[in-house]
Amino acid sequence: MNVNPGGPDTFILFAASPGQVAFDGDRDAANSPFSQAFAKAISQPGSSLPTVYEQVNEQVRKTTDGKQRPYQEGVLFNFKFREALAEPIVASGQARLLETGFEKRQYDIVNDGYKLLRQTLATKSINDIQKAAEGGDAEAQYLLGIAYNAGEGVTADSERTAYWLRRAATRGFSRAQFAYGQRLYWGWGQTQPNKKEGFDWWLVAAENGNASAMLEIGATYLYGREGVPGQDITQAEKYFNQALSVGALEAETNLGRLYGEKAKKAQKAGDTKTFAQASEKRLAYFQKAAQKGSSDAMYSLADMYRYGDYVKMDVPKAMEWYKKSISVGNSDAAVELAKLYVDESATGLGKSQPEEAAKYFRIALNLGSKMAGVELADLIRNGKIKVNPKTSQEAIQLYEQAVINGSLRAAAHLSDIYLKGELVAKDRKKAEQYGLKALELEKTTKPDSEDAWPMYAQIAYTNLLKLYKVEKLEPAKPQLVKAIEDRVGLLPINDQMKLLTRFTVPITCGTIKSPFEVYVWDWKLNEPPTTAQFDWVEKARGCEVPKDVVESFQKLYKIARENNVSFRELSIYALSNANQKK
Repeated sequence: MNVNPGGPDTFILFAASPGQVAFDGDRDAANSPFSQAFAKAISQPGSSLPTVYEQVNEQVRKTTDGKQRPYQEGVLFNFKFREALAEPIVASGQARLLETGFEKRQYDIVNDGYKLLRQTLATKSINDIQKAAEGGDAEAQYLLGIAYNAGEGVTADSERTAYWLRRAATRGFSRAQFAYGQRLYWGWGQTQPNKKEGFDWWLVAAENGNASAMLEIGATYLYGREGVPGQDITQAEKYFNQALSVGALEAETNLGRLYGEKAKKAQKAGDTKTFAQASEKRLAYFQKAAQKGSSDAMYSLADMYRYGDYVKMDVPKAMEWYKKSISVGNSDAAVELAKLYVDESATGLGKSQPEEAAKYFRIALNLGSKMAGVELADLIRNGKIKVNPKTSQEAIQLYEQAVINGSLRAAAHLSDIYLKGELVAKDRKKAEQYGLKALELEKTTKPDSEDAWPMYAQIAYTNLLKLYKVEKLEPAKPQLVKAIEDRVGLLPINDQMKLLTRFTVPITCGTIKSPFEVYVWDWKLNEPPTTAQFDWVEKARGCEVPKDVVESFQKLYKIARENNVSFRELSIYALSNANQKK
């Protein structure tokens, strides 16, 4: 019997992989390890084919100490086992601590593990879990690893976390294989990232039917992340479709993103037919995933309607999809909806609705957003929300908490607030403290984060120079003053003096062309100030800046430096002439 691609749904499960021995089991056993596991798995009414495959796979590996590994051909299609007519007799064996079932979506392994651990601890003690783990139960080993990571019932211990996750992984428990792969690949648990080994564990977990691993592998190929030679859309599609075949909710969301990549490439190549086909599939996948409850797909649909990305621009519809995404826990959707309520020009509502914006920023905070606090504080600071002692204190506390969480943007804004005496009394020492904190955070801020926007750091540098040159404050770190002077360049004598000019340039984000504001000023560094801004746009937003735009500013900067003239004034002159010619 063969599995024919494109033919009828067929799934073949072999007791062992090619070249392996299929053990008969103990001398007194009525059935082999494979038959015992299979009989037990199919005797659960309503169980699905993927669940049976996962349970058989894990049980056989466990019983044979990994010497025998079931092998499959075909697709894990939608199939349910019927109610048994009589109670079946199943082989006895060690009971599982927790019946996890099959992964239905990609999940954050840490949060998912905590959830499983808490559920288990409702009926069993940590000692029960440890005893089962030491006895060789792979799921208990996985949960114990999570317990050591969380410090739940035991003292938090990174090494013990790794030890138990690895033990569970080597015994064939797919969740542990995926978790251990996550730990290695992303450096989870204060471990040094090992991309290759982490990716290899994802491959093992995927081979064992783990949908989350399939999605991670697919994403690695889609974006050409470390661990693969480069972007490979064909391989990405293969793994996303594997995840889809076993019922992973986020598979369709990822396929939507994949077709977004295809549409982007087609648009760049001027291939309108392929662009339309890819865009149609992208929309269809997002719609299917959203109907099944994917918050990410709902968010993506909201973005498409918000910006008129292939579909007709429809801001009310975008807001509707953001709200649906929020209802299933998407904090990013809450932030974006709040921003729409702030900007009346974007919503088409006729006027700004700051109270609604504040409401959704607070919802985003409750959902765990790392940037909603700063956004809400900015809303108060800019006078969108009525400023009074209570709201002023709230804004300061939100900024301070964000700084504790590592926000460069919040540190720069607090430096500004204390220098100008906004919301609180002017305090030069605190202005310096937060300015220096921003410079410290600049070194550790990830280049693809919102906080890496170069103008936030520039605020801190400028404020520090004002403190030292205008306010005559004695520098806490005199050795930094020269570097600060080079970074800032000319210092404005007063707030009305314009030493910084803003230009609007075109960029492409996915399949959408949009304007982007770039700032130009004179400093003493080797690269023009535009370079860092364009780099951020590409890394943090995934957008492309036209090559000629980037090169134009670089050439102007080189001319300005060679002739000892103002880069800002030269840019104004050159771009004004270019616009007149157009």
